[in-house]
Amino acid sequence: MELVEQLAELPWEAASTIPQVELSGGMFRGTFEGLSAANGELARAESEHVRTEARLRELYESALSAAVVVDESSFVVGCNSRAADLFGWTAEQAVGRSLQSTIVPPQYREAHERGFKRYLDTGQAKVLGQVIEITALHRSGKEFPIELSISPAARNGRKALILAFIRDISGEKRAEKLREARTALNDLLDRGPTLQEAAQRMLQTLGEKLEWNCGALWLRDGRAQAMRCVEFWESTPGKYADLDRVDRDALIGPGRDLVGQAWTEGDAVWVDDVLHEPDMPRALPALRGGLHTAVAIPVLESGQVRGVLELLSEEVRAEEPDVLNALYDLGRRLGRLAGPTTGSLERRGLFRRLLG
Repeated sequence: MELVEQLAELPWEAASTIPQVELSGGMFRGTFEGLSAANGELARAESEHVRTEARLRELYESALSAAVVVDESSFVVGCNSRAADLFGWTAEQAVGRSLQSTIVPPQYREAHERGFKRYLDTGQAKVLGQVIEITALHRSGKEFPIELSISPAARNGRKALILAFIRDISGEKRAEKLREARTALNDLLDRGPTLQEAAQRMLQTLGEKLEWNCGALWLRDGRAQAMRCVEFWESTPGKYADLDRVDRDALIGPGRDLVGQAWTEGDAVWVDDVLHEPDMPRALPALRGGLHTAVAIPVLESGQVRGVLELLSEEVRAEEPDVLNALYDLGRRLGRLAGPTTGSLERRGLFRRLLG
């Protein structure tokens, strides 16, 4: 039987006709076991709650997606192992905490509280029975996109249990952003610019579409046998001025720093956090600007590394293979622009030894 059909069979308003007697908050908060501790006047209601509870537990624990159960005060009373994996809280840590302080991002907490109050007052809520896209909060503080479906599981007057199914859609959103970035870059590069002419717009597109905070284009200085920064982009003007200044003055040799590693290896290099990268001399100015994750992509032409594309993020990001592959493909395409770029630079009298 489909999960939705099983939920439909639960007695949502099973106890609504029983005379109401105020129950202690502990009967719902922190544990399901308290649900059965009713007095004689509520024996039938509590018996129904116990049956509902048992069925509900079976449903959420067997669900293929993350599932969280909260009470009428928005306190977590249960979650399955997939929810624990998704949000970084063990079931023992999550149970007894308010949902707001556990997985709801700050910008949604007021609306969440209003929605709960409306449901308890009227039995109505805009999100019930709907599948919505929103963001959630990991225990680490990282916010990520989710698909959320909320259903009322049991209600007795102002006492309630609410079940939420959550699906992480970070991968889907990233794939969508990658498609958007590819389309924008294809439009840019199809116009036939030189690498130097395309650099600023290219870095900006990558930053805005793929959530990088700054980036640089490095090209080879043949006489110095080093990489030189010829373009620097930042999402917030002036925020990474220290790194910009250091990059502009730097000459990076093969194997040195992140840029030199990409040059020597001819492959993409991803560093989760430059704080722990001892071989990156530019780590200090990057960290002063709040930057952590860095990636360097070789610009390849006829098998030769002619430059390096570098991107940095304030967020600590684990390696994203799909993003890395897309950037590596971009580096190969950029390599085909290397020839015209050299001529353009020489005509302008700038960086005459680049790409030697």
